[in-house]
Amino acid sequence: EYNLNVIATAPSVMYKVKLSNGELLNIENPSDFPDAGRITEILEPIITANIIVPKQYLGNIITLCEEKRGTQTDMSFIDEERVILKYK
Repeated sequence: EYNLNVIATAPSVMYKVKLSNGELLNIENPSDFPDAGRITEILEPIITANIIVPKQYLGNIITLCEEKRGTQTDMSFIDEERVILKYK
């Protein structure tokens, strides 16, 4: 639609992994995860997102956020055509 060249790559997300010996590891690649028996907790990144969306896409955006385990914290209309959604 906008004649852009998009490069799609695998997302890189840093996870913090707590081991049973108390050590805390920063893991970026799933292949670097230690043996499951050594892991006591996996912490994943969480964001607070402010999303400005035309009201015609509101339902689809809410569905997408809910599917990704988002929790809606606020929704307010900027004007008759735009909405601000806040998700954690």
